[in-house]
Amino acid sequence: MTTETKGTKRGKAGIRVLSVVLDNRMGGPQVRVLSVARELRKRGIETVMLAPDGAGDFTSRARREGFRAHQVQLRNPKTGVGPEAVWANVVWLLTFPVAVFAVRRVVRKEHADVVHVNGLLGLHAALGGRLAGRKVVWHLIGAIYPRWLLIVLVPVVRLLAARIVVISGAMGRYYLGAKHALPAERAVIIHEPVDTDRFDPGRVSAAERDAVRSALGVGPEERVVGCVGNINPVKGYEYFLRAASLVRGRLKGVKFVIAGASLDSQKAYHATLVGLVGSLGMGKDVIFAGYRDDIPAVLSVFDVYVLPSVAEGTPIAVLEAMAMGKPVVATGVGGVADQVVDGESGIIVPPRDPESLAGAVVRLLSDRGFAADLGRRARERVCQQFSLDRCVEGHVRLYDAVAR
Repeated sequence: MTTETKGTKRGKAGIRVLSVVLDNRMGGPQVRVLSVARELRKRGIETVMLAPDGAGDFTSRARREGFRAHQVQLRNPKTGVGPEAVWANVVWLLTFPVAVFAVRRVVRKEHADVVHVNGLLGLHAALGGRLAGRKVVWHLIGAIYPRWLLIVLVPVVRLLAARIVVISGAMGRYYLGAKHALPAERAVIIHEPVDTDRFDPGRVSAAERDAVRSALGVGPEERVVGCVGNINPVKGYEYFLRAASLVRGRLKGVKFVIAGASLDSQKAYHATLVGLVGSLGMGKDVIFAGYRDDIPAVLSVFDVYVLPSVAEGTPIAVLEAMAMGKPVVATGVGGVADQVVDGESGIIVPPRDPESLAGAVVRLLSDRGFAADLGRRARERVCQQFSLDRCVEGHVRLYDAVAR
């Protein structure tokens, strides 16, 4: 059974894409899907959304923007150990055929020409698309999977997908391997995009910046070091907090902000972070800002942006900070080094290393000229390599090649 909403008719180019996301909450892939879909519509390619059932902002936002959006029972397997993971995987196996045929029904109902699967675990969506007789584009995103899962699933991706999309060269090597890369006509790199018009420091007014500072409780003379991303262990926020404690020991007048939702599935991790803040004596200096929908304005008050993640693909949040002209300190995980050129458009540090993270932050806060140069070059790099227009054109070529 699906839930849906009405939307626009098939685009004038005659191509309709069913874009499947594996989480109904807003995150990097969901932001990309919606951003690209808006622009594809102008080029005559219509996108229909499909997400798991249950609560979440993705389908509701898509519907508000006039896209058709379905929800079906799309469960994901668990890669952990223990009774909870075992039971979740039993349920996944039992519901897998239901999910496959639910996707197949949506594909046929929408007369989709292409099924675009976002994420390695979208096996049910890919099979549903193939059973409906449609070509499958499989978009491989994160770098959080154990090796055994890649060994099992990547051959299936190769078998079912007409095209495989990776988001950076590093992600291509992670999934496909240097010695087993697919021919260029079957695999393509499309970088995650940023809307450089929306994420433009010149578009945020002084009044908006003052309002954000006031809402966060940041004084006019205080500097801000911040992160943007949902509360999740993959984001490495405990290392950010330990680095913040080290920075506070070297510099005064600095606040540390984490802007991101505390998900129901991560309440225990959030509680651990709050406890760590207390044990470090940082209660007055760390701000959990929660979910924010005014990210350009939030970024505008940051003096330094930090990505402390322990695993990533190519995080859009880093590109958004770069587009806002902010100096970035990021861990060298996943495809981050494809985004941030160390010493030119940001600083790369090892993951799980609070001392290195703190040292880079102190350097940027202490040398404003160097920080400004990094921020300027960061925006230039994003505009040249990671713009939304560039990403959209890549999708247009991809869909045209597959559908025709």
